[in-house]
Amino acid sequence: MMVPEFALILALVMTPQQPVSRATAVSQSQSFTGILTDTQNTSCGVEVAKAVPKGACPASFGATNFGLALEGGKSVKFDEAGNARIIDALRRSKKGAKALFDYWRTGKATTTVRARAVGTLTGDTLNLESIQID
Repeated sequence: MMVPEFALILALVMTPQQPVSRATAVSQSQSFTGILTDTQNTSCGVEVAKAVPKGACPASFGATNFGLALEGGKSVKFDEAGNARIIDALRRSKKGAKALFDYWRTGKATTTVRARAVGTLTGDTLNLESIQID
C-alpha cells in the first residue's frame, strides 16, 4: 500500500523535533571584586595581616604574578597579559601606588588594595579584560 505524498509530508511536519544544540566554547565575561595579592610570594609574616587574608601576600613592587582574594576564601590568579595590565593600573592608582610604596618603605602592609576585575574565568585563571584599582 502506498502512502500519498501529502500524508508523508504531514507526518514529517507533525513529528516533534529535538532542538538542535550547538555547543559553543564562548565564555561570558564576569566581574570579580577582591583584595589584590601577590600569587608568586607565599612567605609573608604577621606584618601583612591587616592588608591581606591569612596565607596570602600583598602586592608589591617586585610582584610579577597577581591574583584576587575573593570573599569566601576563594581566589583567582591573572593571566600573563593581565599581570602587565595590573602593574599599569597600580601605577595610575594613587591609593594602590601609595600602598605599595608604604609596604616597600616600612616592610609592613597596612593598607588593603582592592580591585574590580572583569574577564573570562578558565579554571582558576582570570583572562583579564579590564581592572580598576580602588
